[in-house]
Amino acid sequence: MADDDGPIPPSVHKWIGVIGLVVAPTTLVTGLCYYFGYTSTRKTLAYLGIDSDAVGFTTNDYVTKSTGVLFVTALVALLTCTAALGLCTYLRRVAAAGRHIGTLRALAWILGTLGLTGLVRGVVGVIRPAFTPDEQLWLTPVALGIGAALLVLAAWLFRIATPAAERPPVPALERALLAVAVAILVLASFWTTNIFATKVGEVAGINAAGDLWTKETTVVLDTNDRLFLPKELVRTSLLTEASSPQGETFRYECFRGYAVRGDLWVLLPANWRPQFGYAALVTANSSHRITLRTIKDAPDRVGGGANVREYWPCPELVPTATGPAVQGQLLPAGDAGRVFGTDLSVAREYIQHAAADDTATQNCAGAVDSATQSISDKTGYRVRYVRELAGGSPPIRVQESVIEFDTPHHASDFVDATTATWQGCAHSELTVQRDGADAHHQIGEVTEATGLVTVDVDSGDRTTDACRHAVGAKSNVVVDVVLCGTAPTDQTATLVNAIRDRFGA
Repeated sequence: MADDDGPIPPSVHKWIGVIGLVVAPTTLVTGLCYYFGYTSTRKTLAYLGIDSDAVGFTTNDYVTKSTGVLFVTALVALLTCTAALGLCTYLRRVAAAGRHIGTLRALAWILGTLGLTGLVRGVVGVIRPAFTPDEQLWLTPVALGIGAALLVLAAWLFRIATPAAERPPVPALERALLAVAVAILVLASFWTTNIFATKVGEVAGINAAGDLWTKETTVVLDTNDRLFLPKELVRTSLLTEASSPQGETFRYECFRGYAVRGDLWVLLPANWRPQFGYAALVTANSSHRITLRTIKDAPDRVGGGANVREYWPCPELVPTATGPAVQGQLLPAGDAGRVFGTDLSVAREYIQHAAADDTATQNCAGAVDSATQSISDKTGYRVRYVRELAGGSPPIRVQESVIEFDTPHHASDFVDATTATWQGCAHSELTVQRDGADAHHQIGEVTEATGLVTVDVDSGDRTTDACRHAVGAKSNVVVDVVLCGTAPTDQTATLVNAIRDRFGA
């Protein structure tokens, strides 16, 4: 009866226990999940140029996105605790047996010194953060946490190294210091996890941007609004004129869907790059029609090399050329001569087909003359069209060629393989047989630019023997130019670009 009349009924005691054992820890865990999920997601969106508050993610979204951060953190914490508990169990047994007492005390001094050093390093990092480079900010919380843990371990070792009968009771001051050390360890762990969550978010943003080009689903936006989007990122076309019944309507292609919240779509361009960071937030309604289209074959066929990303905003818009269209890219003698301000004439033209076997040889001789290379059709190589020009005073020689591949991806692979081969041949000498005679050549410096690789070749003492060889590509066509003579060798890149500009003309 007395219990029933007390101020707190037993049923209330039960619910207080439930709250203390279940609800409170659950709320704490949920709060941590939300915070670290928000931190990581905010960094991801910031990298992509999106305000996280504008997207409208819910608490559940942030909690879900925290799993990648907290799973790794929890796993590391559990492994560390397991190792620490195992070590402490072993040391306690050694001390209880009365063995290696001197070693335990020495170990305690060492751990105490290391712990104090870690705390000092952490405090300096907190007071003078400018002393720590940005890429090493994580060292400050790690030093604080490890320092506090080592000091606690050192104090514990000193205690177990003392015979049980001689151990004094733990004074209140030591208990307070232990509480402070544990608090430092918890705060340092929180700080470290926050830095880790930020890094995870940044990496997720980088990966998301890198995957946009290869996504198999494209988003087409039709709207009455003129958005003035960069042409390097989005293709804009006029669907209907202003005088039509529908009014002026624009189509925007090359978008990729990043996130959808209700009717709000977060769209990113397929060719998103840090220097072209751009995002569009669109509400799907009668004024903004969104169409999804599958492009499963385009990303693999086109690839993601400079031969496509520098010229088109998305893989589904990349055209290819074959046969006469490829051969027509070669510069006429008159156009090439105007580059040097002299008259050039055609010395020779020929066609080089792919090898019918599995030959795929690229060696140092190709840096001197691409005609020495025998490339298998298994690599996508189809045919090479060559035009040799000569003339001028002093004389210059130009060998221009265009190589047709079956896909832009294979053309990019060929340029990459050529670059790797030339780099391996830099600053070497070799003899190449041409027209029945052996000629000695010195391969010089290899230079890389976006979508273009060049190499200097010296073939003798005469000024006309100094050459520069350049290779670049656009879509599925590789452009190969060799310029020899007294003309400025930097005109080699000019010729390559002039030939590439004729693609699709």
